[in-house]
Amino acid sequence: MFSLHFAHKKEKVVAVLDIGSGSVGYCLAHVAHNALPKILASERLVLPFEERTAEQSQSAVLALLGQACEKAVSVYAQTGALPISAVYAILRAPWVRSEFASAQIAYERDQKITDETIGELARQALNNERTLNHQNLFEAGVVSVSLNGYATKKFIGKTAHIVSVTALVSECEREFRGQVIELLQKTFPANKPNVYSATHALVFALQFGRTRSEDCVVIDIESETTNCLVVRDGVIVANFLAQEGTR
Repeated sequence: MFSLHFAHKKEKVVAVLDIGSGSVGYCLAHVAHNALPKILASERLVLPFEERTAEQSQSAVLALLGQACEKAVSVYAQTGALPISAVYAILRAPWVRSEFASAQIAYERDQKITDETIGELARQALNNERTLNHQNLFEAGVVSVSLNGYATKKFIGKTAHIVSVTALVSECEREFRGQVIELLQKTFPANKPNVYSATHALVFALQFGRTRSEDCVVIDIESETTNCLVVRDGVIVANFLAQEGTR
């Protein structure tokens, strides 16, 4: 299953860099067990519109990421009591493409569902995905499981004769991802960067957040794109990306 590994019994400070198509934001948060995270500092740096051509945008966003990292370190140096113990980068379109892939198996009679059952279906789902460049894949994980046609959150140990798995798969150009990681390692040398897609972050928020309804549509609007998730019975069933944003 997907996670962002925030849960921990000890209190700690995490740095999150949100890398969009025309902006980079940073957030410093104090995280403690069984408590809401406390935002210590945050800011979003926006790329001038004239610098957003296809030829300039990648290098310009990387430069903006460097500035955001420096600002985060500078701000925290003035107020931070605990060391920064985890660093996360959230990559948005167009730097990342995410798709949902599915696989299903039907048995003659009910079978007990095990970790091996779900793992094998997850591998099949990954093999079924044909729209992404598999050489650039950097994350894949199960986001929903259905037993006999019904979405089920606690499925291990239950029995079913039809099992369906949906996995989130994301790709990012290797060179760009490598440059992001290099910048983060340079700024936060004591921490190994954790890099995720924006869709992964939304999945995590839906799984662990306090939503009022288990049926909803999530619309995440960025500068140049809009990412949408459809949730039914608390399970993400669809995702699509529109090539239009706030600009």
